[in-house]
Amino acid sequence: MTAVEIALSRHNAIKLFWLISLWLIPSCVMAQQYEFSGLVTNLETGEAVPGANVIITGTSRGASTNHSGQFRLWLDSGSYKIKISCIGYFTDTVTANLNKSDVHARIQLRETPLEIEGLTVVAGVDNPALLVIKEAVQKKKEYLSRIQRYRFDAYTKTVLKIRSKKDIKDSITGKKETRIDTPIVGITETQTRGYWQAPNAYKEVITARKQTKNFAEAQNLFSVGDIVNLNDDVIHVDRYSIVGPTAPNSMNYYDYRLLTSTWLDTVRIYRIRITPKSKNVPLMDGIISIAEGSFAVVEVDVKINEAMDGTMQQVHCRQQFEIYEHEFWMPIRLDYRFILQIDLPLYPPIFVESSSILQNYEINTPIHEIVFDENRLTVDARADQITDWSKYQSFPLSNAEVRAYRKIDSVMSKPMTKIIAGAMQSPIWIQQVFDKSYLTEFSDLYRFNRVEGNFVGIGLSSKQEWPLTKIGVKFGYGFAERKWTYDISAKQLLWNKLFFLRGDIFNKVAFTEDPDIYSTNNITYGSLLYHTDYRDYYRTKGFAGVLGFNPAREWTLSAGYQDEHQRSLTNNSEFSIFARNKFFRFNHPIDEGTLRTVAASAEYDSRQFINAGWIKTQSISQNSWWVRIEAERSAPSFNGDFDFARYMITVQRHQLTVGSFYSDFYAKGGWATGKDIPVQKLFFLESSYNGQSEFGTLRTLSINERYGKRAVSVWVEHHFGNTLFKLLSIPYLKTSSLDLMALHGIGWTAGTDSSVSYSRTTEKKPLYEAGFGVGHMFFRLDMMWRITHRREHAFAIRWSSALF
Repeated sequence: MTAVEIALSRHNAIKLFWLISLWLIPSCVMAQQYEFSGLVTNLETGEAVPGANVIITGTSRGASTNHSGQFRLWLDSGSYKIKISCIGYFTDTVTANLNKSDVHARIQLRETPLEIEGLTVVAGVDNPALLVIKEAVQKKKEYLSRIQRYRFDAYTKTVLKIRSKKDIKDSITGKKETRIDTPIVGITETQTRGYWQAPNAYKEVITARKQTKNFAEAQNLFSVGDIVNLNDDVIHVDRYSIVGPTAPNSMNYYDYRLLTSTWLDTVRIYRIRITPKSKNVPLMDGIISIAEGSFAVVEVDVKINEAMDGTMQQVHCRQQFEIYEHEFWMPIRLDYRFILQIDLPLYPPIFVESSSILQNYEINTPIHEIVFDENRLTVDARADQITDWSKYQSFPLSNAEVRAYRKIDSVMSKPMTKIIAGAMQSPIWIQQVFDKSYLTEFSDLYRFNRVEGNFVGIGLSSKQEWPLTKIGVKFGYGFAERKWTYDISAKQLLWNKLFFLRGDIFNKVAFTEDPDIYSTNNITYGSLLYHTDYRDYYRTKGFAGVLGFNPAREWTLSAGYQDEHQRSLTNNSEFSIFARNKFFRFNHPIDEGTLRTVAASAEYDSRQFINAGWIKTQSISQNSWWVRIEAERSAPSFNGDFDFARYMITVQRHQLTVGSFYSDFYAKGGWATGKDIPVQKLFFLESSYNGQSEFGTLRTLSINERYGKRAVSVWVEHHFGNTLFKLLSIPYLKTSSLDLMALHGIGWTAGTDSSVSYSRTTEKKPLYEAGFGVGHMFFRLDMMWRITHRREHAFAIRWSSALF
């Protein structure tokens, strides 16, 4: 007998059976949904009306018509009043009775007259458009101050096309003609849940997604994204910050001209042409529609001018707004088209057409602070388990899109295509296995270095299964070292997740270098292929405990104690696949003994990331800070073998400047004091590795070239886009998406004495290097020169990639 059977008496079991039965019956009825679809056309011409809003009256739920005037809604059985509206047409309302079957409706909208005369509301003003815009700016400021937070649901469809040339033979004349075609090469669809909170906290979660089979699930990250409201004061497009048409300072950037007026229901709508005053600053060019009385923006239809370069080119945006709770005009549809210019060999420009429907707004309802973490975009673990996708589509696919889905999926189902695509997407599939299972990361299963040799193990974590407790277990065996390692950790969230308590018990191989610079997988790759290992290793056995406090999303405060015994390790392997005639560099010994320390840290991090699981990249569309201060103390009263104090500060700043220009600043400094500072606690200047460099590393340094009891490194990047290429009118480059960067690096160390086991000596004067870099979103090359200490490594070429 099970525990449930023991807990339930016969009488209670019967009652529970009937309760479940009564609950299931209405649930099954309520779960039955019907499709309300339709076609919206112009009453006079019979032409389709694209972009018409289809809203269930009394709610914020609805849909929008596609380019063919079609729409679709999935609703529970019942009777609904449906409002169909579009600027330039009289609003119509229909009743949908969904009781036994789907309903298809044909709605005909009657055009409202266009009016040029009679604009007495702005009479007597040299430029009446300016008066309308000034009122819009003031009214927006008033009602936006009343919006503290909101959440929404969104459906986003993205269609990818490429331009191709076809030679067509005329059947009559026999002459060949070249026809330009743009076939569909991919389609993605996502359902997302979005959150916003003043002043600029934003989070979007992909809750469901579907895509053509030439996309891996993990590659489908299309969502509403940063372009949430084209009525904002600052619009973020790609890496640009663009002044909005109703920003307080917009009159400094745009010229306004009143074109005409039309109607939306009984409200007059002013259509105003906006034109950039400068061709050199990325700005909007198009039409903005503003309602009389409320002076709310109800539609924006603009292009970004030619000053915008980069990976997104020829951007065209159209956004529609709907009023909620009788006062808040919120975006309900966003369409944007652009050309994605990758600038890789044999990689054609991609024409992107994306449409988003935003609905189910909840304005000023409480949102738990834990929602707004470091990630602006994440994917729900159940996003790929949806079976009936049609119920998520806020407007149906066009006939061309349906045919493209079938054709692409058919091609991708062929055995040879599957093999090729599987090989190309294997890193993504492997990462998905780790994301959707209890496995931690690949380096816990296998890694290789010169001390452990081939390491085989396992890493398991409870991840999201227990929201307040996270348990991790890692163990494995290094075949060259002939030693086992283990690391058992537990993290407990306390007091409404404001505090956390973490503990570790371990016997493992550690290293002195910064783990965030080069990953363990990167070290395995370099060691196996090129006989080079970036790290210096030692073995540590002991335990650690940390108490942390998260008063806000950006802040983390912690204090802890660590007790461990550390000992030196030596090289145990010289294996390499390709560089067998080389030898690994010497693994430097450490100062052995028992290390007992207390430590504290304070961290402020306003960075936000796009977290796809298989890749995590920082969002560069907003300014951000990352500051971390650490202090560590070991004293004789702790009964350890060392006596020192150690302090470190790290500062990183991402700063948007003008147009597409931005700068990244990174500084790291540390100093140690005391009678007995172990060599493993010295500070090292991070360098390049196997020709690769990461942000914050000094390109012309060799591994462990600079170290000491005190150290400072500074790295600055200024990104100019392709502006210089345009000014110099360099062919190809002036129309490319390549980014030109000015690079500066400074490093200084001091305080090393003869007792240190490293063979190199430190320099007392700072090392300064400068150069430039060229690249794009996937790959870049840096060329650096040493300005000081030019005895060796005076020039270096380094590469980096967001994919590695």
